Amino acid sequence: MSSVLVGPAQRWDRLIMKVSEVESVDHLSFAILGIRWDGGQDTLQTNILASEDLSFISAAEYPHLKIIFKTADDLNLTSVQLAKWLVIYEPVAEGLIFYRGPVAQQVMFEGQTLSSDFGFINISDKTFPDSLTVRYNLLNYNNPVTLPSTTRISPPMPGDTTLFTIPFNTLEKVGLNDVEVFVNPRVAKEKSYDNNVMVLSEHLKVVADNAHPVMDVTFDGRYLVNNEFVSANPSIVIRLWDENPFIRKKDTLGIRIFLAFPCGSENCEFQPIHFSRDDINWQPATDTSDFKAHFSPRQLVNGSYVLHIEASDAMGNISGETPYEIGFRVEHEPSVSTESPYPNPFYLETNFDIMVTGGLNVPYFYKLQLTSLNGMRVTEFSDNTVGLHVGRNRITWDGFDKDGKSFPNGIYLYRLLINGNNQEREYHGKVVLIR
Repeated sequence: MSSVLVGPAQRWDRLIMKVSEVESVDHLSFAILGIRWDGGQDTLQTNILASEDLSFISAAEYPHLKIIFKTADDLNLTSVQLAKWLVIYEPVAEGLIFYRGPVAQQVMFEGQTLSSDFGFINISDKTFPDSLTVRYNLLNYNNPVTLPSTTRISPPMPGDTTLFTIPFNTLEKVGLNDVEVFVNPRVAKEKSYDNNVMVLSEHLKVVADNAHPVMDVTFDGRYLVNNEFVSANPSIVIRLWDENPFIRKKDTLGIRIFLAFPCGSENCEFQPIHFSRDDINWQPATDTSDFKAHFSPRQLVNGSYVLHIEASDAMGNISGETPYEIGFRVEHEPSVSTESPYPNPFYLETNFDIMVTGGLNVPYFYKLQLTSLNGMRVTEFSDNTVGLHVGRNRITWDGFDKDGKSFPNGIYLYRLLINGNNQEREYHGKVVLIR
């Protein structure tokens, strides 16, 4: 006859048994089996005929015991009757998990953290020996193979409760997910582990990040028109903006930069710009700034170039249907030229473009004056400090003066003065305002 599984125990004390109807020809004995945590068992003692001290048994090694009763009567065929058997031991603590959050299904973007609140109550009069391990996981319906994470919580005292919050990472968890939390996953001894597990079926739905990021490219702080002139030492800043605030771009994976030279009527030969170069650096995206790469080539020779950039966000979404590509030109010889204002006539605004080439050590300054046909000064634009930058410089007039006064329809005269390289150039013309 075998007993049920006894325990688990923090300490074993005594085995007490009582039998009846014992005859001189009867054979009887008790045996003790020690059951390990892995389910394996060892015979600890046999041929026990009376109550036995069990304190020699290590509860850490054998948290459970099983008692075997053997009897035989080959002569009269009347076996000994077992009146009772009793195992005295100190039991272990017992806990119960419960959920403290919303019951409704939670919907989140991939990369967003799900913070779920739980509690673990000690429903026994015993104490846990140490802090408790908590194993938690998101079981994804599309990809159920995953590795759980663990944390630790303080053990609740008898009758008390430990409250804790579990952060679930939603990366690569697109679709439906079960939330699973297991307090004390068979680490510390406990009478039952069934009430330590909480499974919230289909509790989390994760929406995939499929949106394209936005790439922004500037040369010396401005946006280029194709085939525009730039300086021989341009500062090219590449910024990648992503609408998903939960998955930041933390590396250069998916960022590819190419520069082609020379570029004429024939095909350009592109050369990769590696991030190991000393003229390029980058910074990861943070909560307050976007991903940025800063490319600063030095002493570019005269000629036409093409810059080609491919970029993707942290989830691999590309920045657009086609890569960014822009042509630009470098000319070391200093020069300045203007184009006729356009549009002309104009309704909303008209533009005055000044094209500058050459090194930055030759500054050019301008003054643009607009007057009516009767000689009245309308407005004036000037730059006598910073100077014009290499490439296209644009002055825009919207038909108002600096105080916001609107001027009527009509013809207005302009006078553009450009100073630099020990020269002064003057350009005249007229613009027509039609509202």
